[in-house]
Parts: sequence; structure tokens; C-alpha cells
Amino acid sequence: MSTFTLQSNLDLGIGKHYAPGATMLIHQLGDEPIMLASGSFTYDNDSPTVDIYSLFDLASITKCVGTTTIAMWLYDKGLLDLDKPLVDYFPEFGQAHPEQKSWRSKVTIRHLLAHCSGLPPFLKFYATHAHLTDWRQRRSLILSTQLATEPGTKEAYSDIGFMILGELIRELTGRRIDDVARDIFIRPLKMTQTCYNPTPANRKHYVPTEMKADDEKSYWQGIVHDENARWLEGAAGHAGLFSSIVDLDKYGKAMLTGGAGLLSQKTVDLFTRRANIVQGSSRCLGWDSPEQPSSGGKYVSPTAFGHTGFTGTSFWMDPEYGMIVALLTNAVHPKRECKNNGYFPWRNDMHSLAYKTILNLG
Repeated sequence: MSTFTLQSNLDLGIGKHYAPGATMLIHQLGDEPIMLASGSFTYDNDSPTVDIYSLFDLASITKCVGTTTIAMWLYDKGLLDLDKPLVDYFPEFGQAHPEQKSWRSKVTIRHLLAHCSGLPPFLKFYATHAHLTDWRQRRSLILSTQLATEPGTKEAYSDIGFMILGELIRELTGRRIDDVARDIFIRPLKMTQTCYNPTPANRKHYVPTEMKADDEKSYWQGIVHDENARWLEGAAGHAGLFSSIVDLDKYGKAMLTGGAGLLSQKTVDLFTRRANIVQGSSRCLGWDSPEQPSSGGKYVSPTAFGHTGFTGTSFWMDPEYGMIVALLTNAVHPKRECKNNGYFPWRNDMHSLAYKTILNLG
């Protein structure tokens, strides 16, 4: 099967309006990467054409490429204890909701990374507390979130847990997560396009996501799509990172080749295998592992690790095959409901097709 088939199926998905535009990376280490592009920034006739350098809002892939990578680095340096209770870093977390004191005292960093801390998935802080402008006040509010379940007993994918991890990074380094990410891996890996909070002058180069609620002629472009991340000034533990397939290839190669000197292989292995805290959970530490049907496709190996993003992004690395596969789209354009028109099965099929092409399957 040839790259022509991959390009044809990418074009087919764009033609069916699964997203206005998309880029795709398929790279088996040792061979040249395949980088494809299709469609435009929007459905407007005069919209710019997407190319392999087009920049997409990664959404929750930020949790892995941003937050988890920093956590891995801190762990490698002995600055982060995965089994240390969160209350040791943030005593106020333990002081909130006294009736939950025994539960709250048990929450560890490992729980947060594996999405089994007991925190709920999501709260609309941006709506209920839009008036909070000081980051310390916002941090206190997030840390006061009531637990929904006992830590370590149930998986619940939680943005809030990663918001707290973002604040933990600030606590341990004294710097915002975007500054730390830039110095720890973005610059060393020469990911020149990757950033949080693109400058206003550069936003026109970013693929737009959703229509703004108060203006049908304007879209979120170069400004993070996630509302809570905007409330957190665009640099948060759960969302906010923008990147291209060109830069994700650089990152993927580093993760599949022993951390490229940034991380030890031992740490990479620890974070990218299943955490096995909650029975049956696919969650690793920050990363996810494949379950079928998987966003990584039906041929992805059990050793693979990756993640998806709400805006229409998916990124998987597979040590068994030395494979990196990413599909970046703006499937929430012009409205998030558009993702339900066929995007999900198409995404999974594109990842499967990548494996069939590279490994010459059936």
C-alpha cells in the first residue's frame, strides 16, 4: 500500500467535512518520515491551505507532551516524588472539605498522573469564577475541588488533576509551565514551532478551532480553545500547547530513542507503561495505552503510548514497531458538534491505515 492511498483517504475525510483541514505524520524510525496535508484552515473559499507546517491546538495532548514531559524530567532529577501526598506540596488541599480529610490525605502525584485521584473530570471555573484574576486565587479554588471518589479506586479522566499538576510545576520550579516547557524540551529538541500563547502577530498562521459564542464571524485562532485554559492565561497543565507534525516528529523520535539525553530510558519506560493502580484501566502516568477500538488504530501494539485532544488531534508512539503516528485536525470547526459527523471512526481508520502502509499488512 502506498502513500498515495494515505493521501487519498486523508483527502476523502476532508471532502466529507470531518474537519476543514488535517496533517498527518507517519514515521518508522530508520526510514524517512511521511508527512501529509489536506484541506484548508476553514470552509471559507479564500481560506489558507493547510501544509505540514500548519499549527494546531493540541488540546489534551498538552497533558502528555507538555505537563507529563516536565513531570518526567523533574522525576529524573529527583525533584518529584510520585508517591508523595499532594498535601505535602499543597497543605491547603488537605484543609478543604474537612469531611474528606482521610481521602484527601491519600492523593498522590501518581494518582493525578494516572487519572485516579478521585477528582471529578471537569468544572466550569471559567464561568463560575471568571472574576478571579490572580493566579494564587485561581490555584486555591482548583485545590479546593471536592473529591468524587476515594483515591486509587476508580479511573476518572480529570482535567482538574492536570490543572493541579500544572500548579505543582510552578511550585517546584518557581516558573509558569510555558517557561519550563520551553527550557526543558522545546528548545533542546529544536521544536521551533511549538509554544503556548502564540503572539498576536503570529496568530494568523494557526489553524482556527471553534466559532466564538458571541461572534459568528470570528474563531478561536492562536488562542487556546479550552475555556479553563483561557481562564488560566493560556498556559495550563491540561491544555494550551500548539504544535505541528514537523515538531511532533522531533518529540516522538526523542521518546523512542531513550529520551534524546533529556530523559533516562528508565523514566520513559516507567511513565509509558500502564500504571496498574485501578484494575483494567488503560492509563499510564500521564499517557494512555491502547484499548480497542483505539484512536491509535487496530494494529497499534500493546507497548504503544499516546493521547488524543478534544480539538481533533491524536498522537501515538509505538516502541515495538518504532512508529510515530500523528493526525492533527480542527474537527471542532466551526462548532464542536461537528466532530460527531464521522470524525472518530475516520481518525481510527487513518491510524490503522498508517500501520498497514508501513508494515505492508493485508
